[in-house]
Amino acid sequence: MKHTVLVTCQNCDFDKQLAEIFAQEGHNVFTIKPGEDPQAVATQIEAQAGKLDFLLDTTDYLHKGDNFMIQTDTHGNCVASQATDNDCIANLVIEDDCMANSVIDNDCITNSVIDSGSLAQNIRDTIVDSVGIDAEIIEDVYRNNVLVSMRLLEKFLPLLDKGSGKRLFYVSSAKASIGETKLPNQYAYVMAKAALHQFIQMTRNKLAPSGYTFRIFDPLKGSLDPIKAAQSAYQYIMRRRTIENHNPLRDDEENIVMRDALGTLHGW
Repeated sequence: MKHTVLVTCQNCDFDKQLAEIFAQEGHNVFTIKPGEDPQAVATQIEAQAGKLDFLLDTTDYLHKGDNFMIQTDTHGNCVASQATDNDCIANLVIEDDCMANSVIDNDCITNSVIDSGSLAQNIRDTIVDSVGIDAEIIEDVYRNNVLVSMRLLEKFLPLLDKGSGKRLFYVSSAKASIGETKLPNQYAYVMAKAALHQFIQMTRNKLAPSGYTFRIFDPLKGSLDPIKAAQSAYQYIMRRRTIENHNPLRDDEENIVMRDALGTLHGW
């Protein structure tokens, strides 16, 4: 069965390879290119396909000022110095409107979420001198990894509701697993992805009764060839997760897990 698919970013080799694989397999693929308005893409999908089956959210934002983030990448993936210049959905970050009722029940994302005033100053005064944490970087990375993904789902959910696939795919990192992380640093990125996990879990609670399924994937950027990572992601997105011992009551689609490009499952 062929699907209508949106790959939200085209910044990294992994993103591009994933879109290319879906196209090669005969699926109807749309992308959001750097600087392109997501609303224009939504309008295009509505006109050409009338629905969306898979939303592949490849948002993976690094801040070039995060001193603890890997800056070099021998496999052609995004690096921190590129993320702030080529963020393909930057326009979504600076909007102040509320999210759709269908996603977060009329709650607004208010300025208090990203306030860089007294709270940030208290954080800075407490810990920045000792471990190098920059609250402004943390806020920026949170906006771009969490709020952007929330706004993308809000924009494209009406099209997903019309589709038959109803599958949501998110790029994350095993580093964000609270049960597994051993890191004493990389605060901005790891904390943002952990927050994204909570958003995904709550979204799953809301949308699963309507038939939505979820895939959370670590492409192992910087340590695995992006072509191999994209091939692994494609297989993970397309196949159904297992029913244990043929018992419908033990349906693995009822749980959210994180899988990396080598097939390892990671704690949530």
